[in-house]
Amino acid sequence: MGQSDSKALNLFEISFFPRKLSDFLKIEFRYKKLVLEFLDGNSSETVAINLSIPVEVAKKFKNVLFEMLPDFDDVRKYVSFIEMYDITLENFLWLTNSSKYVYYFILLKHGKGEAPFIDLVKNTPFINEVKRQEYLRLHNSNETNEINESNDEQPKEIETKDNQPKRVLRQTIPQIENKSKPYSTTMPE
Repeated sequence: MGQSDSKALNLFEISFFPRKLSDFLKIEFRYKKLVLEFLDGNSSETVAINLSIPVEVAKKFKNVLFEMLPDFDDVRKYVSFIEMYDITLENFLWLTNSSKYVYYFILLKHGKGEAPFIDLVKNTPFINEVKRQEYLRLHNSNETNEINESNDEQPKEIETKDNQPKRVLRQTIPQIENKSKPYSTTMPE
């Protein structure tokens, strides 16, 4: 165990870090309320209000706490594409079937990329072709405009299963329910 590991363990007042973020969040540790507030997606200002602390203190703790935490196994596999792509929470959940805690952990520890999410959907081999086409068909937004390589007005109708046109509202992410999960939704390590 390195010196930085020892400092982190002392900071959180624990004897070891579990391998998974989900397991870490189940145990008791110092600053748990702060960590959970940030992993809920709250800003430093909101955390400060919720915990009755100064905003500056919340900001400082956010930087120190997430810098000291390790990249857990259930986080590590998603770090590279969050660092590369501008991915929303909704898109992350749709793509990975992971948790919002993993998403916010990566944002807080590593930051967010700038490449459009649609590039990930269009060009990444780990997304099953059925899922990719489902996303592209259901996702009616500016990203769809990029796919069609047209800045003209896009059709506001999609075809349903019975090939009948249906008017749709602009969506930011399709709501896809697939309880049988016939294809993999996890990223390769």
